[in-house]
Amino acid sequence: PVIHVVGEFRGSDVNESVARRARGTVRMIGDRAIRWNLVEVSTPERDEWVMEGVQVGDIGSAMGIVGMWTGANHERGDPIG
Repeated sequence: PVIHVVGEFRGSDVNESVARRARGTVRMIGDRAIRWNLVEVSTPERDEWVMEGVQVGDIGSAMGIVGMWTGANHERGDPIG
């Protein structure tokens, strides 16, 4: 099944106390790998960043996610990190 997530996280490269909102999906893909798709929302009508990644480890792992971030609109010159 696809799990839909919505939440808030804190911190940025500029200000550790900035609150940001995110939404996305989590799903299992081949070989029990877990794929994350997150969108960082800067304002209710504007998505700023998107992330596609794969969780390191199995279900419930605290190892983190390996993936890439880029601009939500995929415009020329957007960074890829």
